[in-house]
Amino acid sequence: MVHVHLAERLGVPLHLLSGIPYSPTADMPHPLVETMAHDDQLSNWLSYSQVHKFVWNQFRETINKLRVQRLQLAPWNTKDAPAWWQWHISISYYWSSLLLSKRQDWGDEVDVAGFVQLDGGELSYVPKPELSEFMARQGLRRVFISLPGLNTDVLIAMAEVVVSSRSDIQVVIGQECDLDGPMVLSDRLVVLDASVPLTWLVKNCHAVIHQASDARLVAEILHQSKPSVAAPVSSMEKLWANHLHDMDPEAHLSSVRLETIAGRSDRLTDLVMKLMAIRRTVSSIYRQLPVQAMQCDVVPSKLAHVYDPVQGLKLSHEVAYVANQLETINFVKYTPMYYSLYHQPQVASKAELSPKAASPTEMDMASAPPAASPGLIHQMSLPSLPINTTSFWTSQSDEVEFRKRVNNGYDKLLASRSAAHTTLK
Repeated sequence: MVHVHLAERLGVPLHLLSGIPYSPTADMPHPLVETMAHDDQLSNWLSYSQVHKFVWNQFRETINKLRVQRLQLAPWNTKDAPAWWQWHISISYYWSSLLLSKRQDWGDEVDVAGFVQLDGGELSYVPKPELSEFMARQGLRRVFISLPGLNTDVLIAMAEVVVSSRSDIQVVIGQECDLDGPMVLSDRLVVLDASVPLTWLVKNCHAVIHQASDARLVAEILHQSKPSVAAPVSSMEKLWANHLHDMDPEAHLSSVRLETIAGRSDRLTDLVMKLMAIRRTVSSIYRQLPVQAMQCDVVPSKLAHVYDPVQGLKLSHEVAYVANQLETINFVKYTPMYYSLYHQPQVASKAELSPKAASPTEMDMASAPPAASPGLIHQMSLPSLPINTTSFWTSQSDEVEFRKRVNNGYDKLLASRSAAHTTLK
């Protein structure tokens, strides 16, 4: 919930990233609701607003304390605070569209980007000697168990049953708590903490048992074609486990022999890999940005931070510094976005908001406030222009070149306005 308040304080666009489907849809209930999807679409849809109201009422005092004491913002003294989706805040979801496709009642501000893998962490990882010795044992099939919802003692007891029943199995238990190092309990059982990279860990195991709670682990399992068993505990994990099961029924085999299923998950890997989405996520963020409202009018490659009310121009600090040396200008602080409790966020330059596709139930609910008319928004508070110009340019030649760009930018703007004025006449 804090993200909206931080964006309001900074006056900047907000783009959310999540691995959990929090956008309201009539197809399924809120992930925190302990039930599966209803045939009644209204019940599914209403669950999102009900969870939001419950969370807001639980944390309202804490949030208002943050707003007033830390962010210097007015408190939200209201029983029902607007939800981020009612403001059409853009969001990118981190899962494959094969796992859960974009819902029909999600608007253009919602994008299912795909699994995102941040490669490179495992390259610099060097396992401790005791872990290297454990992993070096030959002729054993290694199973990684990641069930953070269960007590460590319970997991160890369960793993001991497994290793005692099969002489060719090693068990690696992953825990989120901090350990001083690998806890090697026997030559076939070890407990590791979160300091071991998932990429390295999954690569060095033959199969995975997990709760379907960690999007990174699910992505890694699919990426490396590892057979896995999902053992969900919470409703959110049940949601992902069911979507994993529905991805490809043919990939789920009844045989319990690891040798017969190893490699069978390859059939999903090629499809999922095509949707690995770092580039798509970045593209989604840039697509949703109100770039025109963020750009300096004189030098568009710079971000606008101040406003010239005389010329009606958004300026960067560098351009404002140059312009202020030529003549005294009463600049005011400028932010590209304006947030309010009573209406949707407003962009400082005119821009059409992409309409949200209506769900079968939303038209009856009227849950979102109407879009505010776009217009110029700026805060009437004088900023202190930076005095230290070393961050503007690194040499005198850079300064001279930038001043030329500023002069050319002003000339183009004046010429454009003159041409527009002539056309109107």
